[in-house]
Amino acid sequence: MSKNKSRVCLCCTSYSLFEYLVYSSYDEIMDTIFVFEGWMFPLFENKFNNSYYLRHPYGRLNNKYLSWLWWWYIKYFKIPSFRNKKLFALDHLPHQSILIGKHNYTLLEDAPYVITRHLQGEGVYSRKQEGKRENSPFSKLAKLLYGPVFFNRFGKSSICKELLLSTDEYYDFFDSKNVIRVDYNNKFSSFPPKKQQLFLDVYGMKDSDLILYKSRDIVLFTDPLFPDFIDKNEHIDIYKKIIARYPKDQILIKPHPRDNINYEELFPGVLTAKATIPSQFLNLLGLKLNKCVTIISSAIFQINCKEIDLYNIQNFPVLNEKIKDKLFIPSNMLVNYCNIDA
Repeated sequence: MSKNKSRVCLCCTSYSLFEYLVYSSYDEIMDTIFVFEGWMFPLFENKFNNSYYLRHPYGRLNNKYLSWLWWWYIKYFKIPSFRNKKLFALDHLPHQSILIGKHNYTLLEDAPYVITRHLQGEGVYSRKQEGKRENSPFSKLAKLLYGPVFFNRFGKSSICKELLLSTDEYYDFFDSKNVIRVDYNNKFSSFPPKKQQLFLDVYGMKDSDLILYKSRDIVLFTDPLFPDFIDKNEHIDIYKKIIARYPKDQILIKPHPRDNINYEELFPGVLTAKATIPSQFLNLLGLKLNKCVTIISSAIFQINCKEIDLYNIQNFPVLNEKIKDKLFIPSNMLVNYCNIDA
């Protein structure tokens, strides 16, 4: 494993990895050290010759007061130095602030419209979290331990020099950055053959898979309702009721990367895409769908489709309370709101 690369990609989501791969040339990808977190590593560790695994803290260090010790240890002893390397990174989690340190970096998206969702105060992306940090009596100590990005997430830090964005969102602080717009639409055919093959290898796909995906008119984007919010049986029950509304031979199930339900076994005759494939891969292939279906998947922002069926889960009060603020709908997006019976 060579450390003599000119780039580092610090990513913890399948989406951010996908964005980086689309943006970069084949040679740039080969010149990159990939640093993966958590569940991503088993999926991608053998896909790249230069990859590292960030194990999250455990035992006594697995708490918000001591975890910084773990990440300082990881930064200086477990991964290569970022010095003299171009860094691409997510920056919204505390440990990412530590790993970035004072190194200039290019921001990767964690999801489409992530900056808008942050500024509008959605869930884990909420800017209210920054206010709590800055008003804390330990704010000076926190800045020392976590670095300058800790109070300036989502590219607002002065050391964030570039933003990779797949959307048209704009804010005043963009004026001091180099904003690079990444276009996913129908790009796969324009990639050089080596880059096309790299995508197929990374996501475990064959040409025959692409043909099958293109034969479907409807895509259901699932979410990890289990284990994040509800038990497995309720998760399965909800999706059974949704899938029953559509013709089996027209629907493609696109599982969320963290959704480990075996849909092929549950729904024989319904085509299921590989979970590791980002939903935006369908746009990359140039698919034009009649309908996209989801509960809270942000994938619907960037998929070419004529209609969107958005299922509300008001008849499932426990789940509804947990996810009611999870989905951000852009004001220019038209959706059909559908109900699921309990």
